[in-house]
Amino acid sequence: LASWTDPCGVRPVHLLGLALVALAMLGEGWADLQLARFKRDPAQRGQVCAQGLWAWSRHPNYFCEWLIWVGFALLSWSPLLLGIPGLLCAAGMYYLLNHVTGVPLTEAQLLASKGPAYAEYQAKVPGPSGPARPAADFQPPRVAKRGPVPTLESCR
Repeated sequence: LASWTDPCGVRPVHLLGLALVALAMLGEGWADLQLARFKRDPAQRGQVCAQGLWAWSRHPNYFCEWLIWVGFALLSWSPLLLGIPGLLCAAGMYYLLNHVTGVPLTEAQLLASKGPAYAEYQAKVPGPSGPARPAADFQPPRVAKRGPVPTLESCR
C-alpha cells in the first residue's frame, strides 16, 4: 500500500493479483501438507513423494511461491509504471528459486539422500512449473472418499 500509485483506485488487474496470491498460498500450503503427511508415514520411509501435487511437479511449493510473486506484481500494477517493477521482481524470484537457491539445492540434497529413486522421479516428473497433466505412469492425485455432506437437518 505504501507504493500505491494508481489514481483510479482498484482495477480488475489488482483483483486478479489478489486472487492469485490467495490461490497460490493455498496451493503452497496444500503441497507442504501433502509432503508432511507423506514423510510422517513410516511405510514411505526412504521413498520419493509422487502423490497429489507432487505427481504433477517436482516442486509444487516453489511453483506456488513464484505465483505469489506474480500476484504481487499484478497487485502493484499502475498506469504510471505499467507494472514493470513488480514483473521484474517476479522474474527475479523465478530465477532465484529455479537456478540459485530453491530447486538446485533441494535437488542436489534429494539426489544424495534418495539416489536412483529420485533420479527416476526426475526423469518422469517435470520441474517446478509442472506439465498440464502428470506423467503417464504416475497415479493421479487421489481424492479421499468421504461420507455424505452434512446438512442443516443433520445438525439439529
